[in-house]
Amino acid sequence: MSNLWDTSRLKPNPDIVVPGETMTAVFWNAVALRGPKVAMRQKKLGLWREWTWAATAEAVREIGDGLLALGFNAGDCASILSNTVVEWVLADLAVLSCGGVSSGIYPTDAPAQVEYLCFDSRTQVLFVEDDEQLDKALDLAKKAETYGFSHVWTFDSHILWQEPYVIYSQILAATRNIIVGPMVTNPATRDWTVTASTYATLNEMYGLIRLLCPSALR
Repeated sequence: MSNLWDTSRLKPNPDIVVPGETMTAVFWNAVALRGPKVAMRQKKLGLWREWTWAATAEAVREIGDGLLALGFNAGDCASILSNTVVEWVLADLAVLSCGGVSSGIYPTDAPAQVEYLCFDSRTQVLFVEDDEQLDKALDLAKKAETYGFSHVWTFDSHILWQEPYVIYSQILAATRNIIVGPMVTNPATRDWTVTASTYATLNEMYGLIRLLCPSALR
């Protein structure tokens, strides 16, 4: 037991240190170094789903491209109203990679708190996880429209597609100019013709173009 507290043999492993001065620099450097290795895991329906660094980077790049296409600029703020899920990480990294400010909102916050946080941070884009969080965002979207709020995005699932179109109908019916769309991290989970048909129908109902898919199947 005399060697119990002997730390002379303990040395740092430089191979696990990823260079970078910012979180996004560390992330993208890690992607280059660890591409096929597992970056994170999330349990869904009792099964652990793995995300490699390469797959995570692809999803982050898709979301970031969507943000830039929507006019999201460096210094703009995007809020994420969600529980701790993989999509939260993807949205956060995408916003930061665009030079934006990522503002996390607790899913347990009351609607009035969500309203204050979004307006106080001058949020330009709001990511909404599911129906429960949408209930808070509906009234917020109506109020935010007056202040120049532009987009509301929802998450989609890689395993079970979380049907977003009912949610979108509610937001579109409650507002005049808000644009909604899914934060698609795997567009191949649904045939593009079905998505295009549904989008065309909703846009015709609520006015062109207020529903879009920022990440297209290439």
